[in-house]
Amino acid sequence: MDYVFRGGTVLLHDRALPGHDLWIRGRTVVAVGPQGELPVPSDARVVDATGLVVGPGFVDIHCHGGGDAWVHLDPVTATEAQLAHGTTSMLATTILHPTHAEQLQAVATIADAIVAGQTRNVVGIHMEGPYLNPAYGAFRELSRVALPEEYLDFAEAGRGRLRSMTIAPEVEGVEQMVYRLQAATGGAMFFSVGHSRATAEQIGRLVPAGLRVATHLLNATGCAISPSRYEGTREVGVDELVLLEDGIAAELIADRSGRHVRPDLLKLVCKVKGLGGVILVTDAAGAQSEAPAGEENQLDVRFNASGGLAGSALTMDVAVGNMARHTGLSLVEVWRMGSYNPAASLGMLGAIGQLAPGRAANIVLARVGDDQELTVEQVWLEGQLAIGEPR
Repeated sequence: MDYVFRGGTVLLHDRALPGHDLWIRGRTVVAVGPQGELPVPSDARVVDATGLVVGPGFVDIHCHGGGDAWVHLDPVTATEAQLAHGTTSMLATTILHPTHAEQLQAVATIADAIVAGQTRNVVGIHMEGPYLNPAYGAFRELSRVALPEEYLDFAEAGRGRLRSMTIAPEVEGVEQMVYRLQAATGGAMFFSVGHSRATAEQIGRLVPAGLRVATHLLNATGCAISPSRYEGTREVGVDELVLLEDGIAAELIADRSGRHVRPDLLKLVCKVKGLGGVILVTDAAGAQSEAPAGEENQLDVRFNASGGLAGSALTMDVAVGNMARHTGLSLVEVWRMGSYNPAASLGMLGAIGQLAPGRAANIVLARVGDDQELTVEQVWLEGQLAIGEPR
């Protein structure tokens, strides 16, 4: 079946096209062209997008939950909650668990749901840890050294769906683990540096082996190395190295009030890394502890039992709107950070992340408010209306 989305503004990764049609057939995009000028079949159905933006589905490479559900406990509820806000592709992300058996079960639960076809928008699994520096992060006490008898189990439990892992390169056994997991998965993985105080040399050694993303830059590594070698000077830590390294993209969490990353620092990262070097993520978590006193109104931030930051309650539409508001960047620029750039990090630009011929017809129709707030009205997944009412 052919559909034509008409009357809206089509968003490509580098431009906005008002007065253009988006033509899809079956599961894929056919073309984008000036309104009424595409040779669409006479029986094509027209989707009225008047007053809306028509953009590619969001791609979230770091998401632990949706609504109040965790992906490792209730993959269907969590991922459907994110789909409703435009995330048509995501890496379901595990948290740190007290035991290896629990960590393994978390991976297996997600993998089983994917294989069974229960998660419509999950394209793989991301493990955030457990091989992280115990000095950083909300669940730092659960970090541990990398043992082959443990980590090789994850590749098997992932059933071919394990796509990425956040690592601290300085942790014992991690460097060898990267090579062995790449061998076990046929080179299908990429790695993210995070919860780490690795040196530039330790990070640099793993870039050729697939380290190409920094997990939530300026969080869990967001303080200068102290003490420095010379009083009053600053060392090059993870964040500084990532800003310098063109081959490593920077994840950013853009919550409404700048709790994770201050708005001026969001601007700084974008200025240094450029539009292609930034990836918006939600780092969304399931239900956790109540907000500490004074933080009750932080609706898109989660807290752990000690009152520290522990992920977010974000969805990608909100993160994109927040990023536009905090930085003054255009909707095209921030939408790219939530679709095209993360798809590139996955090596999937040939399939998702952009509205281009031959790509999946994963589409978000949204209304844009005066404060850049997005209201999602329809979500299309592989050419089918998944969320919203027919227009």
